[in-house]
Amino acid sequence: MECLLGNEEGASLAIDYAAGRLDARTTAAFESHLRTCGKCQRLTAGQQAVWWTLDEWQAAPVSAEFDQRLLERIARDGQVRWWRRLVLVRWSWRRSLPVAAACVILVAAFLLKQLAS
Repeated sequence: MECLLGNEEGASLAIDYAAGRLDARTTAAFESHLRTCGKCQRLTAGQQAVWWTLDEWQAAPVSAEFDQRLLERIARDGQVRWWRRLVLVRWSWRRSLPVAAACVILVAAFLLKQLAS
């Protein structure tokens, strides 16, 4: 079996193997390949480490007032002040200014070329 990482399905096959989602026949074929391919061994070992870590991970408990604080923050952040809007508009103009300048230069060059001919 040639290295599976050379095609699109190879990485997903290694991930499915690490997750235990392959059928017995595909698992046997992939394990046979793993004995000879260092790239796939490293990818599979890394993916298995991720799965094992996720299985062991315990989420921290959420405080009792979490929902209330979240709703208050959403309400507070939803009220953008007029000066923040001005800053956001100015920022977007600053980002688009080089593109607008390039367009003006291209149009001017086109017009000058047309006038010269």
